[in-house]
Amino acid sequence: MISEETLPIPKDGDSEKVRDHDHLSIRAMCRSRIIRRTLTQYLAHLKSKSRVHPQGVYPDSCLSPISCLEPLGGEIRDLDNTLIIEKIAEELRKHPELENVLPITSAKVPIVKFSWRSTGLEGDISLYNTLALVNTEMLEAYTKIDSRVQVLGYALKHLAKVLGICDASRGSLSSYAYILMVIYFLQQRSTPVIPVLQELYGDGEKPSEMVENWNVYFFRDLDRLKDVWPDYGKNKESVGELWLGLLSFYTCEFNWKEYVISIRQKKPISRFKKLWNTDQLAIEEHVISIRQKKTLSRFKKRWNTNQLAIEGMLIIF
Repeated sequence: MISEETLPIPKDGDSEKVRDHDHLSIRAMCRSRIIRRTLTQYLAHLKSKSRVHPQGVYPDSCLSPISCLEPLGGEIRDLDNTLIIEKIAEELRKHPELENVLPITSAKVPIVKFSWRSTGLEGDISLYNTLALVNTEMLEAYTKIDSRVQVLGYALKHLAKVLGICDASRGSLSSYAYILMVIYFLQQRSTPVIPVLQELYGDGEKPSEMVENWNVYFFRDLDRLKDVWPDYGKNKESVGELWLGLLSFYTCEFNWKEYVISIRQKKPISRFKKLWNTDQLAIEEHVISIRQKKTLSRFKKRWNTNQLAIEGMLIIF
């Protein structure tokens, strides 16, 4: 049985190599500014003002290859989203740095997928995905609260990619889902590393910040965090200790069949309460509750093994 006590603790100096290594390739994704300019020019032809936002886990570091196109006026919203996505794809195909441009118009949120010719890095562009922008803001807040969030996020994403279980289009989990797993683990630590931002609002009812009929409130005033969160700065574990703790948590401790991974509240949420009783991984998004449509048995076959925990430690550190 794998536990935190059965594996040696990696050195924190080694853990930084993960972030440094990823940054070498991720720097290329900062060229996404070129894509944003391309889209802005395209929308100019429609005589509409718009802007493109980085969207995903770590927008400031350009980790996420996903962007969201947000119209400033009503013109774009009044047009057919499918048509706009197809037109954007047409423009992207003209860009010399892009290849494998593929519009996916049948998705709930239509997107255009592409990859950088020189690096092979993949990206998505969605149209007016305002809820995703809120999620991005919240995830960025967690990385600002504690740098260990970002390091562990890089590490878990890298491990999942090596094991071939980090591609939502092929039936596995997305990078975003893995980051939610990291945040949930850090919130549930006996001495938490990060708070549940949705639960920091003092006495009374939870504040209401409605976006598309969803309450997207979370605590944003990070300068006051130490005044409102009693556990601020108390967790002194190294990144290496937390990494082994994360592997142990998801291979040995977390009951996938009984509970939901949810970063919106500290108290565990049962699958029964949400009527999520099928053989699916249950991971809630910040705003909308969604079951990740990946079978639990298929996922655990790759995840819940001693070899995975040992291999994961060696790969990352």
